[in-house]
Amino acid sequence: MPNGGVLTFRTSVLEGNQVEVAVEDNGIGMTPEVLAHVTEPFFTTKETGKGTGLGLSATYGVVKVHGGTIDITSQPGQGTTVKIRFPRVPAPVQAETIHEPSLPLKLRKVLFVDDEEDVRFLMTRMLKKAGVREVETAASGEEALKKLLPGELPDVLILDQNMPGIAGVKVMARVRDRYPDLPILFSSGQPDIESWDCLKQPNVAVISKPFTMDEIQAKLAKFAEEWSGRAKVEKPPQDH
Repeated sequence: MPNGGVLTFRTSVLEGNQVEVAVEDNGIGMTPEVLAHVTEPFFTTKETGKGTGLGLSATYGVVKVHGGTIDITSQPGQGTTVKIRFPRVPAPVQAETIHEPSLPLKLRKVLFVDDEEDVRFLMTRMLKKAGVREVETAASGEEALKKLLPGELPDVLILDQNMPGIAGVKVMARVRDRYPDLPILFSSGQPDIESWDCLKQPNVAVISKPFTMDEIQAKLAKFAEEWSGRAKVEKPPQDH
């Protein structure tokens, strides 16, 4: 809605034990050709640097993994309506409490790689709040590989999967060739990310987006503990 407009949210209980959230605007709408591809990763009608086309793709993945459906209708000049339907649960779901080591994390440096500027900003704040002394960021896999230099390696590399250019798993493979022991925390909004065989290897952990502060702390705390142990073991013995 470049010239302003009305954004309407509706919720309803449907037959068949479903609930629906509908979001409707009266903006410029989409052509049938664009509408057919809106949930595909990296599909975007925006100019370079103005968007990645991952928003609706990630939304679709989250909805599907929760047993829901998403329906999008749109016509040029008549706006867009998105209807998300989920199975109805009989009682509120209780959030799981994670009891893991909390602040502060004993990590000196973390390199966080994500192509979304807002995500990099928020994660930097989260990591520093968690006790990480230095947070370095990269907007692409290519940039991250340039920053991984001998003698300047981070304690943990946090790597996104869906990025233009080199995808996360390919970046990880290149990192492993150069630094086989560097801890890597792999993050993605893809619903099946935790079952990928290529991520089941030493010094690799997986966290699904969206994640909470407690969840990211728990993952990094494990790395911090292992890193501290390695530092003690690898310390050369003193001469007597």
